[in-house]
Amino acid sequence: MSQVSPEPRAIADAVFEAINCGDLDAFMALAAEDVEFTSMVAEAEGTTFRGRDGLRAWWETIRGAFQDVRWELLDFRSTGDWGVTHIRMAGTLSGVPVEQTMWQAVELRDGKVAWWASFRSEREALEAAGLRHQAMSQEKVELLRQSLDAFNRRDKAPWVALCDPQVEWMPPADWPETATIRGPEATWEFMLALNEPWQEGSYELIELIDATEDMIAARVGRHVRGQSSGIAAEFEFWAVVSFRDGKVLRIEWFADRADALEAMGPRE
Repeated sequence: MSQVSPEPRAIADAVFEAINCGDLDAFMALAAEDVEFTSMVAEAEGTTFRGRDGLRAWWETIRGAFQDVRWELLDFRSTGDWGVTHIRMAGTLSGVPVEQTMWQAVELRDGKVAWWASFRSEREALEAAGLRHQAMSQEKVELLRQSLDAFNRRDKAPWVALCDPQVEWMPPADWPETATIRGPEATWEFMLALNEPWQEGSYELIELIDATEDMIAARVGRHVRGQSSGIAAEFEFWAVVSFRDGKVLRIEWFADRADALEAMGPRE
């Protein structure tokens, strides 16, 4: 009978619990005998450790060098035997407080950690773990956030820089203005005019749905107040956003989720 492997998240939790409790035996029991990993902490940054001897050397030279050290698991995601952790390490080294945040790509084998490497960015860790699609998804989300933030600040230059030169802005079908707006300049001016009746209120991302490598759907909300009436109002719309070469290419707006999902087509 084959042994049922623990869930990846449970393994990650157990690893950091062992480190934080100072339990070297428990830590080593969670690793494969031929484990290999690269450190990104203190003087050992970039050093590769191998096998149980490597585990013990890391424990004695790195973990042992810190006082009151604690590793905190901030986030974890996995696909099959691969995972990515987002962690924060805080402690005191030679009397100096140290805090470091990093991402780790992790490979599991038979319920044990077989390989891991540390990175400074989430994208690097996702790609190292073979989760390229998730890395690209994160890039799209960040691009969309930057675009909304720039418009909320009415900061035209960075907003235009995030747009493809052939960007298109398509209003919802039930709006009086249904013509497609083309080009960054025209789109910017249209959006400004659209917001004139309202006191400034920030656009916020409420929900995101990933579709393909170059498309995402977002539920966008805004709390506003009429310039003349002072009456408060809330708006929510769905935007299907397409990207090209790291820039926004097309934004198509919908009144409801079903229409947005239909516009995206089959998801990958």
